[in-house]
Amino acid sequence: MQKQKNQNFLLNILFIILLIFVLAALFITFVSSKLEDIRAQKAYLIKQNSLMEKKIQAKKAFYEEIEDKIADIQVLIDKDKYHDNAHISRLLKTITPEQKSLIVQALPSGYPASTHRVTSPFGYRMHPIFHTRKFHYGLDFGGKVGTPVKATADGIVEFAGFNKGGYGNLVVLAHNYGFKTAY
Repeated sequence: MQKQKNQNFLLNILFIILLIFVLAALFITFVSSKLEDIRAQKAYLIKQNSLMEKKIQAKKAFYEEIEDKIADIQVLIDKDKYHDNAHISRLLKTITPEQKSLIVQALPSGYPASTHRVTSPFGYRMHPIFHTRKFHYGLDFGGKVGTPVKATADGIVEFAGFNKGGYGNLVVLAHNYGFKTAY
């Protein structure tokens, strides 16, 4: 009987050891497959990162080229303000259509609100406060109170607050190429 108990005990121990080996083998197989997945994902991400870095470098070169051409144009304009600017025309012909499009997109244009009702056009008008004929350098739009007003191009806020000169609440944005808009 004692011998039978010892044999059963040994069989139980062997079964537990075998079970541990099988579970360990399954765990190792599972972990190694996950590790392969992780390695494949890492290789994919490294490749994507490399592609993105190349795209970023290409965009940087594209924008640097535009900045250089704009700087060249500005130098020519500054040097030759009062003469024929035919050489500027030649320089502008070197700008690609994509670059021209980018420059035009950076200029403030269009309507700043959903309303297109002009209450005071650009040019001479009867001044609403002084009641004299004065030149109006802006374009005034009318709309309902609360109508959202949006900038017509990217810019940096130069002033935001109350203007005592007749504008009331005013936001002035500085845009590329020396343009400014007031809202």
